Amino acid sequence: MNVSKKKFKDFDALQILTTKTAAIVLVGAGPRIISLRRPGGGELMFQDPALFGDSPDPTKAIRRGMWKIMGGNRVWVYRDSTSDECEESYAKDNDACTVLEDADSVTITGAVHPVFRIQRGFKIRENPHGGLDVTHFVRNASDQMLWSGGVWAIAVVDPSCEIGVLTGDPGSNWQATPYQIVWNWAGHRTSQKYVDEQLKIRDGLVLTLPGDEEGKVMVQSPLGAIIAQTQGTAFFKLVSWQGDRATDYPAGCNTAIYSAPGRVFRESETMGPCCSKVEAGQMVSHTERWVLGDAIPWGDIRTLRHVAQNFKEG
Repeated sequence: MNVSKKKFKDFDALQILTTKTAAIVLVGAGPRIISLRRPGGGELMFQDPALFGDSPDPTKAIRRGMWKIMGGNRVWVYRDSTSDECEESYAKDNDACTVLEDADSVTITGAVHPVFRIQRGFKIRENPHGGLDVTHFVRNASDQMLWSGGVWAIAVVDPSCEIGVLTGDPGSNWQATPYQIVWNWAGHRTSQKYVDEQLKIRDGLVLTLPGDEEGKVMVQSPLGAIIAQTQGTAFFKLVSWQGDRATDYPAGCNTAIYSAPGRVFRESETMGPCCSKVEAGQMVSHTERWVLGDAIPWGDIRTLRHVAQNFKEG
């Protein structure tokens, strides 16, 4: 894995290259993995054109108060299994970061929030498939106080991406697809049209298609596999269970898909267990394995599952 400093649209950044993956991590504002592609391939991440377009205008950035979505992959903080948003979710997520390199990894850590005393970041290393293992973490930077919460990993991908979650347990004679449509949350709403036209439930797969409607669905994936596909490329995000599925994860789900209204962007999300108690100076983390490869037809569940399992175990 080669790591080098570079500028990305006037922002300080790091470029990370392997034989099969090219990524750019913002360190001047973030932390964000703002760009992801195969070498020579098309961009997979959404980048807010108000910040990174040819004629940027920060006043038009997608935001919540002072917080800007920016795009790319971010560390998401949540407090308990009843809600995936809290003020800590947004706090200190757009500021300058510190960088620590060692022999086989690089760690990018965001700023400390002055009230909550937490900071978030990534530790990135190359995996055996030429992809990246990305550990998302939240550190309790207090000198005395406890903090509790969990970590989600949210990749804001290009709106052209089709996103699917592999479901079911091939080792069982009983097959089910535990999923939850989130109808209302934090001022957002899943439309009935999204459910009717963009959400597809298949044997072994929950698939969402690009479209104009807003919607969010949370899905239990026993294999821990969520895949975004566009422009002939498949972006595998693979995770392992870290606790009891029924009690330690939101609605028993470890993945989620969000579609912004108007085909602006889409989100490929995985969740770690909630409500971890974090002592002062300690951290809670959630690791994803990222692998890029050739797109695979959604109807070929056997191949999708085989490739995901091979990537996860290798």
